[in-house]
This record gives sequence, C-alpha cells and structure tokens, in this order.
Amino acid sequence: MRNPHKGEEKMKKMMLMVGVLMVAVAMFAAGKEVWSEAYKVEVNRLMLEKNYTAARAYIDDFDWGSTQAAANQYVGKVLWIDVAERKTVADLNDLKAQIAAIAAKAGLTDQDMINYLILSHAYSRLENKQLGYDFYKSISNPTDGMKAYAVNYCTVLKKYDEALSLALATGNYNVASGIAAVNLKDKVKTFEYTRKAILDQYCSAPVLVQMLDRIGGFDYSETSITKQQQIDFLLAADLKYRRFLVKDKATWEPIIAGIRLTLQGYGVEVK
Repeated sequence: MRNPHKGEEKMKKMMLMVGVLMVAVAMFAAGKEVWSEAYKVEVNRLMLEKNYTAARAYIDDFDWGSTQAAANQYVGKVLWIDVAERKTVADLNDLKAQIAAIAAKAGLTDQDMINYLILSHAYSRLENKQLGYDFYKSISNPTDGMKAYAVNYCTVLKKYDEALSLALATGNYNVASGIAAVNLKDKVKTFEYTRKAILDQYCSAPVLVQMLDRIGGFDYSETSITKQQQIDFLLAADLKYRRFLVKDKATWEPIIAGIRLTLQGYGVEVK
C-alpha cells in the first residue's frame, strides 16, 4: 500500500534543499561580510575562553578588509591580546604603529583615539601600571580623555597630587573631591571640589547622595570652612535639585529631606 504521506515528505525535502541552496547563494553573494561575522563570533569565543594564542592566530590569518567596523574589531582585539605582553614604552609604540597601519586602511587615522585605546586597554591588562603611566607621559599634547584615564594610573601609583591636578584640568570635580577626601584627607579641598561638582555641574541622584555623604563626613570646625559657607552650600543644593521632585518624587524626596534636615541642624528652616 502506498504511503499517503510519501509525497509530502518528498516535498518537504525539496523545500529544505531549496532553502539550503538559497542560504548558500546568499552567503556567496554577501561574501566577506557573512564570513567575517562568523569569524568574529569564533574569535570572541576564543577570547572568552582566554585562549589568546588561538585567537591571535585567527586575527593574523584573516583579511580584515577596509571597513571601519572591521578595523574597530581588529584594533580592539589586538590591543586586548597584545598589550599585556608589552614590557617597555617602545613596545607599546610598536604596537601603536601596528594598530595604526591596519586602522589607516579603513580611514581611521585618529592617533589620539589610538593612544586613548592603548591607555585604556593597558590599564585593564597590564600588571605593571608604571608602564601605562610612562606611555601616557610620552604622549605629546594628550587630550582630556587621556588625562582623565591617566588619573587612574596616578591614583594606583599613589601620585595623588598629579591625579588631582589632572582631574581638575579636565573639570572632573567628582573625581577630584574623591582624591581629596580619600587619598589626601584634605577637608578644605574636599569641601571645595564637592561643592563645585554639585553646584557647578549636575549630579544624578546616586552620585549626589555619594557626594553629600562625602562632604558631610568631615568636621570643618578647625578649618577655614565656615558654618555660613556650609549653610550657603546646602541652601544652594536644595534650590538646584528640588525641581527634580516633580519628575521623580520617590527618588529625590529622601535626598532633599536629608539636605533640609542638615540645615535644621544649623538652625535654618527651608520653606
């Protein structure tokens, strides 16, 4: 007896074959883009497994073409793998030249960006933070982004005064107040930079809480910071941030209440 489903099965097989053929044609037409995506997935897998030797072999063997997306992939992966093996500033500059040559093919000629990427990857991967710092110092006219990253190196290396100067040079008063409070234990500078971070810039709710805790963690009675300066700061903070109560009362009400409770301790009521 003939199987009534046999015709259906044949049709399904034919449709499957047609589907496979269409995929193959699409991959052939797309060429490098399809295979480069698959290649990227494989390299990512090897890197997640920390099999950097195999990942590097894949990278060296692959034609990255001339697209910016491909160049970005190359730069990021080579930096992550190779930077940890560098021992001197000259080594890092050799790596920079290698990266720049590939990136240039895709029109990525921004040397400042390459320097920044080396600084950031080196901070994550190098055990010798002094090397990353020395590389930063070798850069002529570093950008604000590089200076901001150099703060990390200076802090780890306990170059706190330089870290503070760099944070101030880039207008990062939040970081500057943290260095003043935690590393330098300087009450006056902590008050000054925290005030600037809160009043001259805008802070998100979590950051504002952190900053208020920082500035409130010191007794200023034996410093040049007067009681009136502290009151003026708190009044200004209340005035600046109370408007956020309209947008998100649940988040901001405890923060504003804390500011006003502190003012009450100074004998000041806010209406």
